[in-house]
Amino acid sequence: MVEILAPAGSASSLTAAVRCGANAVYLGLERFSARAKAANFTLAQLCDVLHYCHARAVKVYVALNTLLLDSELEEFADTVEKLDHLGADGVILQDLGALRLCRQISPRLPVHASTQMSVQSLEGLRLLADLGVTRAVLPRELSRDEIRRIVRNSPIETELFVHGALCSSLSGQCLLSSFFGGRSANRGECAQPCRLPFRRPGDTREGILSLKDLSLLDFLPELAAIGVSSFKIEGRMKRPEYVAAAVTACRQALEGNVDGELRKSLTAVFSRSGFTDGYYTGDKSTAMEGVRRKEDVVAASSVLPKLAALYAKEAPHFPVSFRLSAKADSAPQLTAICNEHQVTVTGDILERAVKPIDEERIKAQLAKCGGTQFFCSQCLVDVQEVHLPVSVLNTLRRECLASLEEKIAQHTMSLRRSCVANDNVSSIPQLTNRAIGQLPAEGIHIRAAHLGQIPKNLEGVTRLILPLEIEEIPRLPSHVLPAVELPRGVFGRDLKEDIRQAKKAGFALAIASGIDGAAAAIKEEMPFAMGLGSNVCNSEAIIFWENLGAADVLLSPELGQCRKLCGVTFAYGRLPLMLLRRNLGTKYLIDRKGKHFPLEHHGGYREVLACTPVALESDGAKLIYFTVENTDECEEILGKYRDGQRLKGELLWKMKGF
Repeated sequence: MVEILAPAGSASSLTAAVRCGANAVYLGLERFSARAKAANFTLAQLCDVLHYCHARAVKVYVALNTLLLDSELEEFADTVEKLDHLGADGVILQDLGALRLCRQISPRLPVHASTQMSVQSLEGLRLLADLGVTRAVLPRELSRDEIRRIVRNSPIETELFVHGALCSSLSGQCLLSSFFGGRSANRGECAQPCRLPFRRPGDTREGILSLKDLSLLDFLPELAAIGVSSFKIEGRMKRPEYVAAAVTACRQALEGNVDGELRKSLTAVFSRSGFTDGYYTGDKSTAMEGVRRKEDVVAASSVLPKLAALYAKEAPHFPVSFRLSAKADSAPQLTAICNEHQVTVTGDILERAVKPIDEERIKAQLAKCGGTQFFCSQCLVDVQEVHLPVSVLNTLRRECLASLEEKIAQHTMSLRRSCVANDNVSSIPQLTNRAIGQLPAEGIHIRAAHLGQIPKNLEGVTRLILPLEIEEIPRLPSHVLPAVELPRGVFGRDLKEDIRQAKKAGFALAIASGIDGAAAAIKEEMPFAMGLGSNVCNSEAIIFWENLGAADVLLSPELGQCRKLCGVTFAYGRLPLMLLRRNLGTKYLIDRKGKHFPLEHHGGYREVLACTPVALESDGAKLIYFTVENTDECEEILGKYRDGQRLKGELLWKMKGF
């Protein structure tokens, strides 16, 4: 059965999700959550949450899906250990250093790869399986055919967003919020600058980076048939009425049809000019664009009371069969059976009755399970002339249902504890004795968007990175290693053939942006290094890539002027701020202040570049990243850098806490 996975950004939303029929919820703690502004939960509160959910056969996944800094690793490790002990059903991770720690500390704790890990291909999923990951959240940008091809061949469970907010950028590949003010989306601090008025040149329409909310309700039966394991609803920042409406709509969609009034209420409670299914169906036109209008806000107030009624009372999901045995001068026994679970409670010794209680009244009294998750499906009574007060019946029923709830909760938790997260745990790369995060990296690395940007004087340059589209490498000095830049937007594409062609062309190294590229390089036995998009922020992530064979790693530009980790530093260039899977029909965007943001085109995707270059200083190897510069500018920039002159550029705000 496919899982309906609901957001629980608060206690009220958790209750709404469970009562409306969610099979699982995902939530964040006070730390390490990609929704830092949600109410979130303390570890003490989580203990109660787990009991409440497990007693209703609802799983609880904890999102620890932010990038980590070295100063946070110890606290993160402690948190994972506690979550394992408490019985969480899984953790959702973005940071690959966090994955490495988690697999060491709690190998039986299921790990889900967050959509922010940006895994987009079958090869990427296969590598995750080898690393002990049990589930991956697929990108929202995938089409129907891409989802079908990936899901049907995936070695692990797949999870797909089916309703909720839609980012313009591929998750995990957006630096826009960091660039505009140091609030990292990868750290749960996104300020949503994409919702601001960006426009095309010559076009008065604004908000082209703001998309309507996603809704795939009409395609849920189809996706279930394809084999998607879990339908995920976005919305940890949304109110409980939204959660109730979305869960109920998903439930109805799987049953065959969504009530028309519920559809209207779902649109009213939160939308941005309606919904879109553009990525799934292939319509990536301007029809996907939408902003939160005044009418959208006003519409919500009229439906809130009706939606609140959906979760006002405990939903009776589980059938219970009662058997009562009561005889004079003996203690009554009440047995409750729910599926494979059975409990029996015993009361005080009963006296013989002058006028015995009517059997039908006994059954009616025992059937009063209101306020619990149970309903009476059958009631068998064996009562022989005893005095049996209603108060005794009520006590027996309450104690029986409480014991049954506890037994179901313990069983749900024991199922998780008895299940090893992945059969391939033994294949996780072994730890090395090398000093923490000491991957070698030296010299100047140059990335050129085309051959015309390659400077004539390559003194001091140790690596030249060229796009995959360039099929012929120019003659280079012996000290310059030719490297091919693998695409960051994979979207189901098999990179293995591309790597084979790159090797034939003479490229000696592949630059990967994450799991997908690295997996393909490993499969084709091509040396690789980690570049933009790999989001390396801590020493554990460096060791993770070291163990997989990476030559070196590019440190995340969000770290700012980083001198604490050994890796390649983004020294100069227009940072790719967003990765889009839409053709905006323009060469650049204009923001509300009139600044121009160039677009770099890469076949099936686009990258929004920063309006000004970023300049960072650090020890070790440095990356100069050419994008829109002409030949003379590239010569001048490299010359100044080689001469030790300070390059003009913005200093990217480093992540909070570093």
